[in-house]
Amino acid sequence: MVADADIRSVDAKKSGERPARRRRPQERAEATKNKLLEAAVFEFADRGFDAVTIRDIEVRADVQRGLLSYHFGDKESLWKASVDKLFLGYREFQKARADIDKDLPDREVLSFRIRNYVRFSA
Repeated sequence: MVADADIRSVDAKKSGERPARRRRPQERAEATKNKLLEAAVFEFADRGFDAVTIRDIEVRADVQRGLLSYHFGDKESLWKASVDKLFLGYREFQKARADIDKDLPDREVLSFRIRNYVRFSA
């Protein structure tokens, strides 16, 4: 018996099209985790930890029910992971601007860093 995917692959070869690339399970899992983290950051920032439910995050991330628990265990673990992601992003943002403030006077360095923090937060 020939699988539907095999038939589509043969049809694609005949027509000169490239068959659709299938993502590996690790890639799909990583993509799902990233979607959940992005959704969590927005939900927590918008409504706060206590007001957000696991289902709210799964709906915003457009993932199947139960995947948040599968990837992160519980809402608190997801919150910690999302905060880690934010701080990592901020560190990278600051690192990219570190060369600029080396040549500035101390007073301007403080002003520069505050402006960058506000930009990142926005």
